[in-house]
Amino acid sequence: MNDEKTEIFTASVTSDSPEDSKIIADAVGKIAPDAISRLKSKATLKIVDYAQLPTTPSAPNVKKYVILAFLGGLIISLAISFIKEFLDKKMRYSEDMISVGDIPILAAIPKFDSINNSNNKKG
Repeated sequence: MNDEKTEIFTASVTSDSPEDSKIIADAVGKIAPDAISRLKSKATLKIVDYAQLPTTPSAPNVKKYVILAFLGGLIISLAISFIKEFLDKKMRYSEDMISVGDIPILAAIPKFDSINNSNNKKG
């Protein structure tokens, strides 16, 4: 019966510079076989994949996050405005009163804010 056990070692390097990460990973790949064989007597280490220089940043994906934030803000703001409109029970137009009460309107009270503001500016 074969009593050998296979162990897998993974070396992962993270830095701001992809070139530095590759240099460090290559150095670990050169040094690791000798170091591990000194620690374990019958160990043989074989490099399966060598470090490759990445072509794109792994994180953060700024374009994706900006689009998600924009869509999230748009959805939240639309939801809030629809909820406020749905929960608003005020009658703003004479058509609302006719449809609710089926009573004709003889007169409506105008909004006096614009009249009061023009009088304050004159005086």
